[in-house]
Amino acid sequence: MMSSHLSFWGLALILFASITASTLLGWREIRRGNVQRHRRLMNLAGALVGVFVLLYVGKVIFLGREDLSHWSPWDLAILRIHETFIAVMILSAGSARWIARRLGGPSDDARDRRRHRLLGRIGATSCLLAFLTALVVLRQLVVNAGP
Repeated sequence: MMSSHLSFWGLALILFASITASTLLGWREIRRGNVQRHRRLMNLAGALVGVFVLLYVGKVIFLGREDLSHWSPWDLAILRIHETFIAVMILSAGSARWIARRLGGPSDDARDRRRHRLLGRIGATSCLLAFLTALVVLRQLVVNAGP
């Protein structure tokens, strides 16, 4: 039988797949020069991250945290790497968004555009890596949940 924790993380993985897809599609759109579609897709990804954060807070309040006492050091290392990718994604993508909002649109300031591009690439790459490590973490949750 699937626990409430596993159900939550299964749904969270679907949500994170949507975040990753929106991010990668947004990246594709800016490479094609479509700034408006890029902006919409990145705003969607950001909104979905916000939804995840709210759902996670609710999960911790109502279901509590996972029991990691039976996890091996390897399992815990993968989890911490995953959490690091999430933190990098939020910080870099949030910074890229802040620069974009501060600029208010296409800018002639090459330095700001370069920073936005670099932070966006870091955010998109860490998003993809966070999703891939989430697959491993979910597998670990299932294995460690036992029969």
